[in-house]
Amino acid sequence: MFILGAALRVALIGVNGYPGDISTFERWMQALATAGPSLFYADQGLMRYPPVDYVPGYPLILWPVSALYVHIFGPIVPLSGFALAAFEKLPAIVADLVLAGLTYRLALRVVAPRMAALASAAILFAPTFWLVSAVWGQVDSIAVVFVVAAMWCMLSGRSTAAWIMLACALLLKPQPLAVAPIFLMWELRRPHWLRHIGLAALAAIVISYAVSLPFAPSKQPGAVFSWLISRYLFGYEKYPWVSFNAWNLYGVGSMNVSDARHVLGVPLRAWGVLLTAALVFAIAARLWRALVATAAPVARERWFLVASTAALATPYMLATRMHERYLLFALAPASIVATFAPELLAIVAALTALFALNCAYVLFVLPTGAHPVWMRPLLHVPPLSEVALYVLLLAVFFTGRGFAAVRPLASRPAGAETRAAPA
Repeated sequence: MFILGAALRVALIGVNGYPGDISTFERWMQALATAGPSLFYADQGLMRYPPVDYVPGYPLILWPVSALYVHIFGPIVPLSGFALAAFEKLPAIVADLVLAGLTYRLALRVVAPRMAALASAAILFAPTFWLVSAVWGQVDSIAVVFVVAAMWCMLSGRSTAAWIMLACALLLKPQPLAVAPIFLMWELRRPHWLRHIGLAALAAIVISYAVSLPFAPSKQPGAVFSWLISRYLFGYEKYPWVSFNAWNLYGVGSMNVSDARHVLGVPLRAWGVLLTAALVFAIAARLWRALVATAAPVARERWFLVASTAALATPYMLATRMHERYLLFALAPASIVATFAPELLAIVAALTALFALNCAYVLFVLPTGAHPVWMRPLLHVPPLSEVALYVLLLAVFFTGRGFAAVRPLASRPAGAETRAAPA
């Protein structure tokens, strides 16, 4: 499966992805190779590189990839052919394969081996990931790897490592923050939870400083963290619309609307934050009640995974300024959740199909400008469908329908019960 999954992605490298993203990342590689990380953010105007709207996690990964390319092929010339495109897409492709392995290990905790293999196969072969990494040239799966690794660490009793993995994910993309309350509910069951969180917070601060240091204009800790916050704000302010091609709540209407527009006297961006926070904390509260009332370890872990899936889908559905690819964070654990119950399988399959259709539309239809008049009313149907599926997912989660009552699995990894948190 892994060999075939890797071969599929290699075969798709030559497909022209999203031109703007591929050109941008290749120019970032050129900047890192010629000017180094210290000038990567500072001299964009002078060096005529696209503005860097990413926090430093991904540039830190792209830096050695750029150096390796230069060592093998010489100076980087953007859009120069297959080799450079392959190096640009390489981190995300490797992340897909790592994610499939992590998904298999995580799924073995809560389902039988055959179902775990199917969850891993969904990562390897469903268009959810290869369409974004090998075709598009985007890098969201790298952050997803750290999120799923954090889930596996948390359920394995390695809570400090889980929080560190989550911090690494946040240094790539801010969306994984939605799963933090879910982690907290799970952590509260453990003895000495406050000490664990304190150690994790300290480790996260050190990692954030270390990752930012090569790129920040100053080495003073206060200046480094101030600079890091400014990078998050710059990336957030770049797309001030209600939706950036995402088929979510705001995609049901017109996407080309500023999220500064007021509704009932409150800006849409504030409504998005409030709705997202309210739903995520409601999901966390429901998870806590389920953990208190549930004795079986497998059932508790299933509650955790469904809660994480719902929480990760919430910013995409309810917050403004979302890109179409951000549903990917929820679809990774959803590949496991889909094996729990027929209802969840139907919801995840439909969301996966709509996600692939959304990405294909952005990749192959939008750049052509081909928007027949008769098609415009139809464009409101997929966003409405995704919102309806999200509501169904919440309904299944809050009722515990189909996945809460499970028997212990003979295939549960050895030592899992002893490492897991006590009830």
